[in-house]
Amino acid sequence: GYVKSVAQAFKRGTCMDEDGKMVLFSGRYGDIGAATCATLMHREARAPKGSTVGSLREPVVKIAHLLRAMGYDTPKREQYGTVIDIRNLNDAINQWPHES
Repeated sequence: GYVKSVAQAFKRGTCMDEDGKMVLFSGRYGDIGAATCATLMHREARAPKGSTVGSLREPVVKIAHLLRAMGYDTPKREQYGTVIDIRNLNDAINQWPHES
């Protein structure tokens, strides 16, 4: 599959182009160029199956993921004053999760 092809390209330093021909990069383990080539040239990346494959996330879901990734924890309002308030974000960006 897709992930296996990218992992093999990274390990071998080679990649298969869209015609199935081997493209030699460094030929060594850890070649980012070969992994990038495999990522972009794999048939699943070039012709995804279904309409939801590779779809973008809604803006509010992106914000929630960013806050979670940054370890955001809601502080006490008395200590810090204004906190991040996403309750009215729907009005600001006119979108709510999973309603696009």
